[in-house]
This record gives sequence, structure tokens and C-alpha cells, in this order.
Amino acid sequence: MSDKEIFNISGPYQLPLVINWSNFRDQKSVAASLVRGAYVLEHDQLKNRQGNEALAPPWWEAFGFELSKELIVAGDDGSTIFGAVYHRNQNHHHRHQPSCVVAFRGTNTKDIAGFVADTKLNFRIWRYTLEKTDRFQKALTAVRDAVNDFGIESVWIAGHSLGAAIALLVGKNMAKGHDGGNPYPLKAFLFNPPFVGSTNRIGRSLVGVLAEACKSDGETAFAACSLWHPYLFVHPKDLVCRGYIKYFHRRRIPTAQYTFRGLLLRAESTHLIPSAVLVVNHTPAPPPNWKHVVTYWKEAHGIYQWWRTHIELEAHLYTFDPIQPFSREEVAV
Repeated sequence: MSDKEIFNISGPYQLPLVINWSNFRDQKSVAASLVRGAYVLEHDQLKNRQGNEALAPPWWEAFGFELSKELIVAGDDGSTIFGAVYHRNQNHHHRHQPSCVVAFRGTNTKDIAGFVADTKLNFRIWRYTLEKTDRFQKALTAVRDAVNDFGIESVWIAGHSLGAAIALLVGKNMAKGHDGGNPYPLKAFLFNPPFVGSTNRIGRSLVGVLAEACKSDGETAFAACSLWHPYLFVHPKDLVCRGYIKYFHRRRIPTAQYTFRGLLLRAESTHLIPSAVLVVNHTPAPPPNWKHVVTYWKEAHGIYQWWRTHIELEAHLYTFDPIQPFSREEVAV
């Protein structure tokens, strides 16, 4: 048992006493806690912790939610819990509290078989084929069911790392109108989402040349979800997600929707989005030390940083217009 699995030690255990559901920082902390709940739910299953021994429930019960459904996929070594659907407890009726939150965990590092399975999915992000997996299809179905039951205004989606990639892809599909349906731009909290592609000027120039040569029609798909503004939470020292900082800062209309690999594979660069609220955590990570490189990386990539009380956040809203240049507006957080 790790202290990081225990809500009353490592979680935002004081927040339920003073929570303001209309406050962005409180919303962020709750969303991160629910994602952590999905992690611990899987750990409980692996260690056969049941009943009073289970450590996961406090991560959602503290905020007035109950577990409605575990999101499970079958594998060669048994089933794995990759996410959770939470419903608001009937005793909680706060105006800004969502009725349902669908949360997705990231890579499982507590179990070899689970780690291998999740690593294969991480490679699918790199190859732009995550959308073809059973995990994505079940995630999309769960979110669509939630929207049908509660309405778009009452549903949040959230994820961390691999889970953020799944949530982002689900959110894009919902925002574009999956299978010809109505577009549903959901409120989304994406913590440390993986960025795949080049952000340097030379790389972007090559992408522009290749995009012109390929005559790709990716602009239509890219612009289709321009009204969706998910929250992307990144740390500048996190190698997994920090590419989003340069991407939004340097992007230009002709190449914003493309990556070099995506053009070569004739595939949509699924992690690129036209609009977003980019939230950067400028709280310094521990000084890099070769003896503690894993700890250093975990600090910048960890989910727990996002519910800490004293963190230095900077946020900007980036919006897309097919005709006008991209706009950038500072957001108070």
C-alpha cells in the first residue's frame, strides 16, 4: 500500500470542507481527484482490496459522487479497469456540480501485464490509431450514454496522460458530431496529455511543404471542433506534454492541423485541436539530478500536482478561425 493511494494523506482532503463549485481551481482539483480514483480503482482490483479495505471510494465520495460504472476492457492477462463513470449523489445539489463525470486513468505502472498493455496503447497514440481500439470505443460509448442521460451541460470528461489522450479523442468526436450526430462540446479536463510531433520552426516548415504537396483535406476535420475549448494542463518540464506550449504559441493556419508523421501516414493528427484553454503549471519541479531522474519526471508528469493548493498557474484561451489568425487571450485562474 502506498500513501499516494490514500485520499486522507495524499488527496485534496481539506477541499470538501470549503469547495466552491463555480471556482475553476476547485473544479480542477475535483477532476484530478476523480481521475486518481480511477487509478486506485484498478490498484484495488489488482491487490484484491474489497469492502472496507478498498482505497478508491474516498477519492470520489468526498466530493458527493458515487461510482456508477467501471470501464473495463479484456486482455490476455485478464480484465483491466481503465476508467470510471461517476454520478452525483442525490444528497448533493450544488448548481455548478456536474451530474456525471467520466474519468480515464493513465498508464498502469503497478502491474507488469497492465504496463505492457498500456504501453501498446501509448504507441497507438504515436501512430494515430488509438481510435481503432476497444478502449476508445468503450470510452466513447460511456460518454455518449452520459450525455443522453444527463445533457451536455451536466457532464464532464477528464483524464491523465494516456487517459487524457483517450478523453481528448472522445471530446473531439463529440464536438464534431460523432457518426453524423449533433455536436456536443463537453467540458474537459485533460491532465498532461501526450503531444506527438515537431514544434520547432524547421519541422513546421517541412510540414507546410508536405501538406501542400499532399493536398490533404485535414482542414475540414480540424475546423469542425473549433467551438470546443477543453482545458489542457501541462508542465514545461514534462517531456510528454510540454509540446503543446510551443504548438499553440507558434502554430500557423496552413500547418496547424498537421504533423509530419500524420501526413506520411495519411492519418488525422488526432492530438491536435483548434481551440483550447492551455493551463501551464510554472511551479518549479525539483532540481534535475541523475540519481533522482524518475522522481523528477514524476513530479512534472504526476496527476497529484493538479490538486495542490499553492501552484503557479498561467492560462490562455486559444481560439481558431479559418479566416482570421489564431487569437490568444489570457484567462484568470
